[in-house]
Amino acid sequence: MSWLQRGHFSSLGSLAYRTPGYPGFLAAIYSIAGHSWRAAGFVQAVLGAVTSGLLVLLAAKVLSRRGCVIAGVLHAVSPTALAYVPVLASETLAVFLLVSGLLGLAVAQERVGGARYLLSAVSGALLGLLLLVRPAGVFFLPALLVLAIYSRGRRTWRARPGLVFLGATLLALSPWLIRNHLAGLGPATLSTAGGENLLMGNNDRARLGGFQEGVIERRNLPEKVQDGQFRKAALAWIRSHPGRYLALSGIRAGRLLGIEPDTWAAKYLVPTRENDRAFTASFLYSWEGARSAPPALLDRAARVEHRNAEVLKKLRMVLAPLALLALVLSCLRWRNYVLILLPTLAYLGGLSFTYAEVRFRELVDPLLFILVAGLLADFVFSTSEVWPRPWRQSNAYLSARETAKGILAGLWKAEAPETPNSADLLAEETQAARRQEAAGYQFSPVQLTDHSLCLRQSASRSIRASRVDDGLSCEIVSSSDASAGRSGGISFRAIAPRALRLKVSFLEPGNIQAVSIAGYDGTGERCRFKWRWQVQGAQRPPRGPQTYVLVPDRQSGHFLPEGASEVEGTREIRLLLEIAPNCRAGFIVHKFEIAT
Repeated sequence: MSWLQRGHFSSLGSLAYRTPGYPGFLAAIYSIAGHSWRAAGFVQAVLGAVTSGLLVLLAAKVLSRRGCVIAGVLHAVSPTALAYVPVLASETLAVFLLVSGLLGLAVAQERVGGARYLLSAVSGALLGLLLLVRPAGVFFLPALLVLAIYSRGRRTWRARPGLVFLGATLLALSPWLIRNHLAGLGPATLSTAGGENLLMGNNDRARLGGFQEGVIERRNLPEKVQDGQFRKAALAWIRSHPGRYLALSGIRAGRLLGIEPDTWAAKYLVPTRENDRAFTASFLYSWEGARSAPPALLDRAARVEHRNAEVLKKLRMVLAPLALLALVLSCLRWRNYVLILLPTLAYLGGLSFTYAEVRFRELVDPLLFILVAGLLADFVFSTSEVWPRPWRQSNAYLSARETAKGILAGLWKAEAPETPNSADLLAEETQAARRQEAAGYQFSPVQLTDHSLCLRQSASRSIRASRVDDGLSCEIVSSSDASAGRSGGISFRAIAPRALRLKVSFLEPGNIQAVSIAGYDGTGERCRFKWRWQVQGAQRPPRGPQTYVLVPDRQSGHFLPEGASEVEGTREIRLLLEIAPNCRAGFIVHKFEIAT
């Protein structure tokens, strides 16, 4: 309001202790709606809702449709994100700027030419605004700059998009930096709170929370000089106490990733009129030097904050282990998750090595929600988003399921079995016939390490093959283009096979539209024989391992032969999937054998 009335920005007598991003956001609202806290809360509610939608789009760059929807829901119902919506605090705006800027970079990586430069510039400008709202966002800068230069899909490095990104960031910051320079604070002063924060986090008295405010002794010095003295004192202490500094950094990292609740959010978790009066009285008494306050209001404020903090702590006891597990597992598959991992680790690491409060966690929670969503999708739908292999194929799950079946078997009355449909009966009969027919063949195994990827680059977004405990896993992510083919898989060398026998399990079978197994000549252009399983309705491929015996010109289960077969010219066998648009699916080859 002072900025609107006087046309001059300052905070508590300082020129740059606070950055102007959030006050400018409020001033824009007040210039339209008047001094209305309700209007500010309404705008922040809209921003929070939009952020949840943008988070779905960002998660879709690394997760399947189910996973990205879970990520959006986690943010939409996050108690701390909801608590900050009606509060005059910068969390809601900062999260919106971060998610939208990172989404712009992700889309820029998929574009070429002018579109990539334009999106990189927009992302850079959004990061500049983020720094004006929350200076701690500077820890995101190195990570986002790397993402602007690196293209995940092509695995190439290009400096120009990064320069455009950095230039747009500096352009967004330039009015503030120029103003501070003209005011005598130096040419690159973003905030004069950095030295104070660094000293609070690194001193002899810093203990359980990883910081100590009592060490700050303000003197009648110029603002820039005071900030520099705090910074020098903190750096000198770090150099002389390296072991203690590392211990404090570990404490800060533990607080950010641990179960400690956000006490700022706890105050406003249930914003009733009675609670507002209690916290107003508590604030005036504790922070503004009020000489007296009604004891009943102070007691109510303490009880409400403690009760709400306990609720948030119980929630963190569930969420924190999931976030830590998802973070570790995604690091093992970092190429898939570098878009999320790099900013997350850069921000958490920057805070851990300098100064952190639990409240600062709110800015990185949406990125952690994406990783947690992938882990939850793995547990619920038996995908392999983050977990190394489908959960329902793990030994722990299979053992628990069989134990539960044994216990519950006697509790259910015998019921007539369901009659399978004719297609399933025919599939079972032909599969049994192929197995019996295969008894006359001598099969030899194909080395699963001797494989190559087979992918239509213009149609699928990515494909990855990796070794698992008992086989070879192939995962495919399709593009969003519904008109293009979306097939991908792996190929093996095989000379004139008379029959095939393979043991396969499928990942995300609900996303699979067709499975094909085909033999090709040495050029890879001419198809010599082929089987195709056109997936329809309930005839989905099974999740668990299943053995298929395939003889040219013969049906085997749901696999139907296509065209005439010419076994003699075959040099390569391809196992391909066709999957739905913008989806993730795959398979695990446990065993592959041929009869020649």
